[in-house]
Amino acid sequence: VTSGRGIARHTVRLTGWGTGIYDFDNDGSKDIFTANAAILDNSDEIDRLPYRQKNLVLRRTEGGSYAPIAFGEAAAHRGAAFGDLNNDGRVDAVVSILNGPAVVFWNRSGSANHWIAFKLRGTRSNADAIGSKVKLTTADGATHHNQVTTSVGYASSSDPRVHFGLGSASRILRVEITWPSGRLQLLKDVKVDQILNVREPD
Repeated sequence: VTSGRGIARHTVRLTGWGTGIYDFDNDGSKDIFTANAAILDNSDEIDRLPYRQKNLVLRRTEGGSYAPIAFGEAAAHRGAAFGDLNNDGRVDAVVSILNGPAVVFWNRSGSANHWIAFKLRGTRSNADAIGSKVKLTTADGATHHNQVTTSVGYASSSDPRVHFGLGSASRILRVEITWPSGRLQLLKDVKVDQILNVREPD
């Protein structure tokens, strides 16, 4: 699968410590972010691989393959956390570096695509709603799936809010939330471009 989509050839010489699968440009397809560095600081001598490596975004294209975007300074990255830090509807990244300060990468993608994020609060389930599954259907018939998690990689924890990029879809017909308790909650005619707080029914 990774070879056919172009992922393997762009990542085979990298070691990813924090990997986030998010729709960074809100076009409706999930992209991949990796915070990279080799394990050993003498890897240049042993494996002929650079110890300090640049971060990488693999942007999913319309054809289903992934186009690489390397950015930032090469460094000994050791983890990454993700979340919409300024609540503008675009997922940002915070990357840790060995013996150095963390770096914030603000998402400045200039698209006019729509989005929605859900902040779930459990009652019967755990309070952070970890493990909840969210499915939404837009007016054009497209379905999107995601789940509540904070786990993304080495020594990192991300925003538990569930983010969806919607592309040009400006209306959500239906949202199905399956809580860890097994309770199914339905929402209809939900507005886009908002952070929606949802409490698990008692």
